Amino acid sequence: MEDFSQYLCKARAPACQYLLTQTERMLAIEYVRAFMHSKFVCRNPGERQQMAHRMALDAEELSTGLRTMGLEESLLCVPLIHSLQELFALIDPSLLSLEVSGLMTAFPDISDDHVLALLELRGDLTRDLRHAVLSTMHRQALTLPDDYRPIFISIPVPARAPPFCLHPSSCA
Repeated sequence: MEDFSQYLCKARAPACQYLLTQTERMLAIEYVRAFMHSKFVCRNPGERQQMAHRMALDAEELSTGLRTMGLEESLLCVPLIHSLQELFALIDPSLLSLEVSGLMTAFPDISDDHVLALLELRGDLTRDLRHAVLSTMHRQALTLPDDYRPIFISIPVPARAPPFCLHPSSCA
């Protein structure tokens, strides 16, 4: 990021600010994409707390890096990571629908598939919980504000693992 900032500072003020915001957008997209496509699944509350702590450290590090590049305040990357961190730091899984509702308010373009992929990384997703979260999402139909730039449309959802099959021909 430091090497990249040396090239950005050579641009004029409006172009430099645009490049900085685009850099922040790409950082957010790549962070969430790599996070969602990881094979790591939390198996217990301790691992979820470790994941939340690691995300808080990542947000602080990215905030510092963006500040050194010249972006005074992170409007996308750090708030997105903090929202995801709160999703993992939540101890009581019955409150997940409330947390997802807050995530939808902050990022109204998030899809059902994105939320399910994030909840699967939490590792404590039951069928009833999945249904409760999805019904909350469908009840809370949000429209995109005029100044909002969709972010989750640029993040591909990982393919779901096929269910366990006894015979390979039955999976086709």
